[in-house]
Amino acid sequence: MQQQIQTVSTIQLAKILKLSERRVQQLTKEGIIPKLDRNNYNLVESVNFYIDYLKQQFSSEISTDDIVKNRNRLTLARAELYEIEKSKLEEELIPSSIVKKTWMGYISMLKNKLLSIPNKVAPLMVTVENINEAKQILKERIYDSLDEIATINITNKSQGNEGDTTVKPKAVEATTKDDDKRVE
Repeated sequence: MQQQIQTVSTIQLAKILKLSERRVQQLTKEGIIPKLDRNNYNLVESVNFYIDYLKQQFSSEISTDDIVKNRNRLTLARAELYEIEKSKLEEELIPSSIVKKTWMGYISMLKNKLLSIPNKVAPLMVTVENINEAKQILKERIYDSLDEIATINITNKSQGNEGDTTVKPKAVEATTKDDDKRVE
């Protein structure tokens, strides 16, 4: 029993393959889809050749080199994540939310201390005889406020498993009141 060849036109083949007529003509010209004669294609053969063409396109787009490169990138990304987790566990890294909260606490305290200086200094300024004396009083009050801020420890104990996040500031340089020498 001989199988009859089913032929289709360019328009029909384009609809079957979900392509434009022009694309079917291009693929025919490139030798990807065989043509029986003018505007006639063997349906089964044309579909099979087009599927083979798509398989080849897909396999050539993803090479073994690409797979190896992507696998290496994935391995590197995983290693970086593990390093970050390890640093967190060893308490080398502090979560950004804790750092932000700590710095906001420091800034808030500094703001309050500096804004309170005019109220503390105003009564003293009434009796000031010259500008140098006024400068000295202001300087003393500013350094007192800065020293007070430098000695404060902000601890965030609301983070249960995060551990103690006490921030201990380094020594602050200041000058003595009498001779403007730097002290630590």
